[in-house]
Amino acid sequence: MGKILNFKYTSVNEFLKMNPFINRVIKIQAGFLFKIYVKWCTSNDHCPVSRNLFYRAMTHESFKKINRSGHVIFVREN
Repeated sequence: MGKILNFKYTSVNEFLKMNPFINRVIKIQAGFLFKIYVKWCTSNDHCPVSRNLFYRAMTHESFKKINRSGHVIFVREN
């Protein structure tokens, strides 16, 4: 897992660290993952970043953002 040094992404880093199954995922629907992230933040006293910042953070974490038929998905880059 890559490291994001920007403080804006701290909650995303923590979310990924506490949910290692995400790093084993090859492809996942971005909106679904963002909803899981927001629920995780709420449950763990973290302030979630915006959807756009979340997507940007995920691209720094070795995921490629792809738009397909109006849906955004993240695909693991190796």
